Amino acid sequence: MEGINYERDLWNAAAAALEERDVEKLEALDRLSRDWLGDPGETAARSAVLASMLDAAYTLLDLE
Repeated sequence: MEGINYERDLWNAAAAALEERDVEKLEALDRLSRDWLGDPGETAARSAVLASMLDAAYTLLDLE
């Protein structure tokens, strides 16, 4: 049984939201990443990964 992989799950969620052009989902993921920014250690690292994914997603949406 595979363990939880937050980065993969967040990447998949962001990718799905981008593919669906679902701005509400992207905004929810953005809020989640901002909530995590204040946490120490591993959670902050997850937040940085999610924030970079969301930046890329917003850029792609802006280019369309």
